[in-house]
Amino acid sequence: MRIGKLILLLAFALLSLKAVAQTAPTTLPANGSDTQIPPTKVVSKYLLGPGDVISIHVVNFPDLTMGDIQIPPDGKLTPPLLADSPINVLGKTVEEVAAMLTQAWSKYVVNPSVSVYLVQKRPQDAIVVYGYTPRTGTVEMRPGLRILDVISAMGGGGDIGDLSHVTVTHEDGTSQTLDLSNPETKGDSPENILMHEGDIIYVPKLYQFVTVLGEVKQGGQFPYEKKMTVADAISRAGGYIEGEADLSAATITRDGKTIPIDLQKFYLDGDTSQNLTLQPGDSILIPRQMNIVYIYGAVQGQGPYDFRPGDRLWDAINRRGGPSQDANISAVEVIHTDLENKLEAELTQKYPKQAKDSKWMFNQLKKQGAIQVVDLNRYFHGDQSVNVPLNAGDFIYVPSKKHGFGLSDMFQILSSANLLRILAGF
Repeated sequence: MRIGKLILLLAFALLSLKAVAQTAPTTLPANGSDTQIPPTKVVSKYLLGPGDVISIHVVNFPDLTMGDIQIPPDGKLTPPLLADSPINVLGKTVEEVAAMLTQAWSKYVVNPSVSVYLVQKRPQDAIVVYGYTPRTGTVEMRPGLRILDVISAMGGGGDIGDLSHVTVTHEDGTSQTLDLSNPETKGDSPENILMHEGDIIYVPKLYQFVTVLGEVKQGGQFPYEKKMTVADAISRAGGYIEGEADLSAATITRDGKTIPIDLQKFYLDGDTSQNLTLQPGDSILIPRQMNIVYIYGAVQGQGPYDFRPGDRLWDAINRRGGPSQDANISAVEVIHTDLENKLEAELTQKYPKQAKDSKWMFNQLKKQGAIQVVDLNRYFHGDQSVNVPLNAGDFIYVPSKKHGFGLSDMFQILSSANLLRILAGF
């Protein structure tokens, strides 16, 4: 009887062990032993977006506590005391928002204890779009939905949306910036990514401009357009001012560097190499013509005037008010400065001793045409040849009938370089 009871107990124990063995899981460790490590799922932290509702609680400071707040499309909140420096909560966790508020309020409150709670989530089966598209909000998620589909549903970039720097923040917290400019060419490109539930798209403001200054009809800043050229920008500014713009001395300023461009070659000669393609932030300057002709002596208004290509002697005198009553127009003297400088250097090198004599130098320059004495009376009798053509930098002297002191006398006192510098006020 005792033996039978022992056998029954032993059998019961064996059955219990078998049952335990059948219910216990078989585990395999990472190192290949018999212990299994069950897989774990990593749950990403929730990132706030437009449409989410949050609340803010500050211990011992009820005036800072805020009830249900729905996050606006731009994500900017203006809590108490922070009206001048709103915080952007888009793409942030509630813990990160609490830390931002703690830091901001620490300027006004000692050791604030801030807690932020997610009261209500936005629809998770939608894509959120905010920023500077014509419309903002959510687009319903569907299989095969791509980012250009979403942007198009919001009206594209509009006038101020910068599609070249679109940011997408994914539910796992990662983000990427995409160039979606010229969307008509981006449909099959890698930039046209597939959308996933919870994606947040931000289209920034277009801060890309070019500036046109100087001798144009309406200078200022103009929105940059891809493949925009210098001529395009000048056209936006109403075109250049003919007769006043020095096209050959135009420049582009880019990243602090100056790039010279000869737009006279482009507009007059068709040289398209001068019509450069612009970059955002470029500044174009078309200066005023600095071509000057100097007129002194017996004229109504002495001094420099803006030379225009094609001007002749009488044009210059007339633009300064014409000759005065005591002007001796039968002996008007003209120095062609460029030729004068060239010949004077050659003569000085070839005849160093004689070149020290101002009278000798004056006569030599006169013989070779660098200095002309013109009788304008002949012009009024039909002799067009005495109305000599001018160049920028030329110097004109109209003597007076009251005294015989003329340019030749002045030249003997001063060198030609000093003459121009002193009379021009340089």
